[in-house]
Amino acid sequence: MTPRYRNLLFAAVGFFALAGAGFLRADSDADSPPDPIRRGELDPGAEYDVVQGAMWEYGAKMALGNNPNAVLSLDLIADGGAGNRRDDGVTTGNVSGRGTKIAIEVFATGVTTSLRAFDIKFDFDPSLLAFQTAEADTMFNGTDSSTGATFRVHPPVTLASSGFLARAEFETVTDVSGREFSIGIESVTFAHSSGSVDVFITNIEISFNAAPFPDFDGDGTVGFSDFLTFAGAFGSSQGDGKYNAAQDLNSDGSIDFTDFLIFAGAFGSQVPPSGGGGTTTPPSDNPDLIVESPSVDDNTLTTGQSFTLNATVRNQGNASAAATTLRYYRSSNATISTDDAEEGADAVSTLAAGATSDESISLNAPSDAGTYYYGACIDGVSGESNTNNNCSSGVTVTVTVSGGGGGSRGACRAGLVVNPGESCTYKGATFSVSSSGTGTILAGGILMRSGRSIQERGTINGVRWNFHATKNSNSNSWTIHTAN
Repeated sequence: MTPRYRNLLFAAVGFFALAGAGFLRADSDADSPPDPIRRGELDPGAEYDVVQGAMWEYGAKMALGNNPNAVLSLDLIADGGAGNRRDDGVTTGNVSGRGTKIAIEVFATGVTTSLRAFDIKFDFDPSLLAFQTAEADTMFNGTDSSTGATFRVHPPVTLASSGFLARAEFETVTDVSGREFSIGIESVTFAHSSGSVDVFITNIEISFNAAPFPDFDGDGTVGFSDFLTFAGAFGSSQGDGKYNAAQDLNSDGSIDFTDFLIFAGAFGSQVPPSGGGGTTTPPSDNPDLIVESPSVDDNTLTTGQSFTLNATVRNQGNASAAATTLRYYRSSNATISTDDAEEGADAVSTLAAGATSDESISLNAPSDAGTYYYGACIDGVSGESNTNNNCSSGVTVTVTVSGGGGGSRGACRAGLVVNPGESCTYKGATFSVSSSGTGTILAGGILMRSGRSIQERGTINGVRWNFHATKNSNSNSWTIHTAN
């Protein structure tokens, strides 16, 4: 998708009233000039002199401002891992289930000025996704909000040649299997100095679960043989012997006239042959079992508390699957495999092509507090076409100590562990940890919130700060490293 950028240049007097002061964010409507900067978003004692009005144009690059050749881009980290700080151009993906982690990287090439701070505001559907956290290179200190993150540094620095800005994590809050959605950028703001700010507005995005292309035989063309395949499944629904998810082009559980209109619109279209242009093989009549939609009835538990884990087994192949076993697992990460700790099993009856079976099990939370991931894997059956897709994604469960947590731990000090629901005090401010593991501290009117790390070094309202805390890797608790 060709990016569309709009540059707005604001002159602000006293943008940073404090060394390390909070960073300004000004929301904009895509079809009108931005609203004036709202007071109260920074320290209440700071004053701002805003030049009203704006100039913008649409195109791949900025035409105005401090960085006229700057270009923004997004890159999906396919495995949800740490990423490589390199834009690989991945802008589509497929995601299923609830509690699934999505990781992306944000890039800005052509930024030649040094940066004192930058702010990223993402555009996504909060009924499907929740923003978790974002991290930049170690030179930047970041704070998260519900829709993005702000990063600050002193003294100013220049970006790497790759243009890497930040890696961001999202999590699905409902089962997104078969649902199209996207993650985009609403705005990116660069602060170059105490009086110069660039705001980029763009419609670039990463799209997920796009409708399948009806080239069923993989020959590169939607042709008559594909029509015969579609016609053979027409009129069927999930659970029918004729139903095949590949022909359910709108993923609504039935192959009907709506799917026919989608097929007709694509008829005659050409795509590169599957497999990179070599000889292709039509789909074989084999079963193919997958596990979808893992979920729990409660994501926040105390040690030993009972809960229910649910999963759906689907035969997405073209032939009946023999009876088999679904096994439930607990993992330390979102990737579920048979190497994880097995928690129990259920028998699954024979499944016709396209059929599903809803399964569940009652489990108890671990005895140790922390963050865990639960999912399931289905044992392979004879003749199965693909046994590398037999495990679900992981759903997150947070476990706290039964009867523990809550209340103040006194003064923040190096080495102190602050559990969810607890807090400590530092120079008149309160650092607290929410039940979901988000750390928060209010310093001189500046709210700092993060799911990973909070660090503040500087003078705030005449008080010298040197505070650093990070979230622990295997739980929702935080450790105070510095509180001088």
